[in-house]
Amino acid sequence: MERKFTFGASITPILGFMIFQIGLLIVINRPSFLRDYLVPDFFDNATLDLASIILMFGGGIMIVLSLLHLIKAVPNNIVGTVYAQHIKTTQKIEELKASLSNTMALVNKEIKESKTKISCKFCGAKISADAKICPTCDRSSLT
Repeated sequence: MERKFTFGASITPILGFMIFQIGLLIVINRPSFLRDYLVPDFFDNATLDLASIILMFGGGIMIVLSLLHLIKAVPNNIVGTVYAQHIKTTQKIEELKASLSNTMALVNKEIKESKTKISCKFCGAKISADAKICPTCDRSSLT
């Protein structure tokens, strides 16, 4: 079953954080307006402590559950696309390695051949070091 990203799932961590902060505010500030204006006899210190713990715990649970939902809501096609890009990049790297290897082989071959060839004194053509006559100008390379 594919989960979809919803607006409610994106707003739930924010609401959970706000609920958590209200609980923390009660613990830190001990707002007297709760005791003075909202059923004064009901809100003693123990009740405020319990309410703040419930708000903090509930807000924290709400944050964790909604974040888990958001993580699971990442579409599979995004993961598949990233994986496909990884495969293409890996294949391109392998092609570049093979191309570089071929180029290096050609360069090494040219270096080896350049060490075994000399230039003709008369026309400047490259000839093998043991050649007696230049194939380009038909002159003797020994003199």
